[in-house]
Amino acid sequence: MGMLLGKFQESSSAVIQLGFPGNVLKGVVEFVLTNTAQVLHVKTDAEDISPQKIQSLVSLAEAASYFDLAGLGEMVFESFEKHNKADPCSSFAALQACRMAGNSVPEAFVEKSKAWVQTTPSKLFSVSHVAFLSTAVLEEILMDSHMDLSEFELFQILSLWVDADPSQRREQGVVLAKHISFEKIDIENLTTAVASSGLAPSERLLEAYKNQALALKKHVPSVKFEESAT
Repeated sequence: MGMLLGKFQESSSAVIQLGFPGNVLKGVVEFVLTNTAQVLHVKTDAEDISPQKIQSLVSLAEAASYFDLAGLGEMVFESFEKHNKADPCSSFAALQACRMAGNSVPEAFVEKSKAWVQTTPSKLFSVSHVAFLSTAVLEEILMDSHMDLSEFELFQILSLWVDADPSQRREQGVVLAKHISFEKIDIENLTTAVASSGLAPSERLLEAYKNQALALKKHVPSVKFEESAT
């Protein structure tokens, strides 16, 4: 612990011997000395909740586990939940941070992050919330069968991710679109937002139109005309 109690000459982004960023180790020392840490504080303004802040919390949770500081781990988890309450769309950053951490992050953080993503209100989505997602995490989201989101809302996540860097992501976006069931998207959005996105191959769109037409036909009752008696 002697190294932790030093003056922290490293910058907040420097990674030193223990494998944790300097600002995270600083948080550990602050907790040991004061029973709190600056990184745990939550601002109510969603604009102040960045992916980097969420990443720091996840790293601090790893450090708490590494140093066997159960009290710190509990405080980090509480702060983790408060950050998501302040900005529900930070759920994407939370899941990304947990996946980057691998097995070293407590499972409670992973499960909570997945649950948040599954119920994130689609009306709050923006490019900034999903732009930093790795291909693997985005694919995990698109394939999650427990999502409360509709197929069109999942498509919106994919489209926002591609829009963050079209030249580098469009081709991969078309590949990831295989996880979207286009026939489950309402015809208005299918013929406008989806068709104009360039992420849905024409043959898949045609198949979606065909399946929707067949489904509609099954639900339209047949009408029989009988001659009236004269």
